[in-house]
Amino acid sequence: MGDEVKVNCTTCGKMEKKHINRITAIADLRVIYGAIIIAIVAGTFLWYFFGGISSAIILLPFSACLYENRAASIFNRYKIRRK
Repeated sequence: MGDEVKVNCTTCGKMEKKHINRITAIADLRVIYGAIIIAIVAGTFLWYFFGGISSAIILLPFSACLYENRAASIFNRYKIRRK
C-alpha cells in the first residue's frame, strides 16, 4: 500500500492522504457490549441449571475488554520509518 493511505476525513468528508503512523486504533465497543449481553443471557440461563458456579460467566466481558484494548495498543505501538 505504501507509506500513505487515502482516508475519508471525519470532519469535512474529504478524501486525503495520511501517513500510516498517524492512523490510530481504538477498542471496538460493539464487541464489549455484545460480550456483556451474552454474559447476562448466559448467566441467567446457567444460574437456573447450575447455581452459583455459573457466576464465572461475568468474566466474559472483562476478557473481551482486555482483548480489544490489547489489540488496539499493539496496533498503535507499531510504527514504520519515515522516508
